[in-house]
Amino acid sequence: MAILGNYKFSILTHGRNGEPLILLTQRDEPLPNDFLTRKNEQMQFGVWYSLLQGKNTIVKIYPDFKISLAGKFKNFLFRGSVVKIKYKLRSGLQKEYRLSVINSHSGVWASPLLDGFDENGFTGEDVTDIMFETDSSYYFEPEFEAKISTTEVPLIHYQRRKIKYNELVTVPPSVSVKDIDCEGNIDQLTEPATADDVITPLALKGWLAKSTGQGTLFDATYITLTDNNHHHRFVASSKNNRGDLVAVFGKAELENAGFAANVDTSGLRGDYTVSLGGRTGDQIFICRNLQRPLTFK
Repeated sequence: MAILGNYKFSILTHGRNGEPLILLTQRDEPLPNDFLTRKNEQMQFGVWYSLLQGKNTIVKIYPDFKISLAGKFKNFLFRGSVVKIKYKLRSGLQKEYRLSVINSHSGVWASPLLDGFDENGFTGEDVTDIMFETDSSYYFEPEFEAKISTTEVPLIHYQRRKIKYNELVTVPPSVSVKDIDCEGNIDQLTEPATADDVITPLALKGWLAKSTGQGTLFDATYITLTDNNHHHRFVASSKNNRGDLVAVFGKAELENAGFAANVDTSGLRGDYTVSLGGRTGDQIFICRNLQRPLTFK
């Protein structure tokens, strides 16, 4: 916080191996970075709590986690338990990070969630809600006090992060398309929306396998969008490791069955069916059992 109060973003450059670097310039007058308590709240693990909103102000939470008697006994024999914080961004996307329980008493950065920088300065997004989670049902007391504070004056200026869309796939006429029942799932689907100039893309996460029994995958996993005239639109996906599938099906190859994708739907209007497609050679198999209806406006 002292750095933000005494320095401001100047330029973006690159160092060794192309690593991005930022140059900070000392402010003529340091900005006060005192935090004012705005709210005291009784919180529970596993519950979403809304945050105070303020443009370019920093929101911090000071959670007072209490270790139970059983947790204190565990500390004599084993390590303590894990606490994670989940961020619900203004765009609807969610992020999760592990906390240091000891350091969190000094404050946890809640909003905005900065994720990088570009030639204009920091990039990030406002956080609307946060949640604390723990991997233990007994290590901590289920409820805890939390102080929510904000900076009195803006300390940072940031640009909303740019959405990285997955590429649209051009399919030649020689490629055949067939509907089948697939082994896979769309675990998460965030519908596209635009509010207060914040664009939420069509975002999907899940997994797709050619055969879980044999541990085989398709050559590529696509997101498919089909209109009422049965015209198909195929979008490439990104890899997302899924160790949980290996544990369930016992096939090491299935770790690569996971996918994630951000789909640009800005030019689409009307009713569509969203599903997954697996490509093998010159064939694309659309998963009829994983279809989701969506209307783009």
